Amino acid sequence: MTTAWAVSGTAYAATTAYAGGSPGDVTLSIPVYAQIGSTCGFGTGLAPSGTYQLGEISDGFSQSVSFAIACSAPARVAVVSTNGGLKAAASAPTGYAAQMDYTVALTLAGDTTTASANCLASTLNTSGACSFRGPSAGTRGLKLNDTSHDAQGSSLTVSAPAWSSSNILVSSTYSDTLTVTISPSS
Repeated sequence: MTTAWAVSGTAYAATTAYAGGSPGDVTLSIPVYAQIGSTCGFGTGLAPSGTYQLGEISDGFSQSVSFAIACSAPARVAVVSTNGGLKAAASAPTGYAAQMDYTVALTLAGDTTTASANCLASTLNTSGACSFRGPSAGTRGLKLNDTSHDAQGSSLTVSAPAWSSSNILVSSTYSDTLTVTISPSS
């Protein structure tokens, strides 16, 4: 947070005050200016975090993670997917698949408004076209056009329907890491 103040101008007494005389006092005006910079982050102890076991992903899944935003100005929240989907530790032989895409739903709650959007994890990697692909910056990420003082209701939900491709998912452990960032919006 940046806080600045300044006193401008030079103060001059145009007259002299006299005890028991006239004038008895002199008024002096000194302008003072201040500024509070935009602060933005996740609420204390309310940042999105954790490791989640989704179970048998070929049957479909849904997992939500709640968080709170603490921003003194409009904010941008963005997400990056390390693998662009759930990626198998094992390689896939012919006729099998080693990666499963899934939907990432981002919902932001401010003091008086909300914002939400959905993207596939495959669009959240470094070259993806998702509207909230990160990392966040003044003009990048889902915009919450509101302040938020730890307002409840922000969440990130990952989900996928049951696997229906003709290629079978290879037997393996699958993983992805989603990185969520926040910054003041310009």
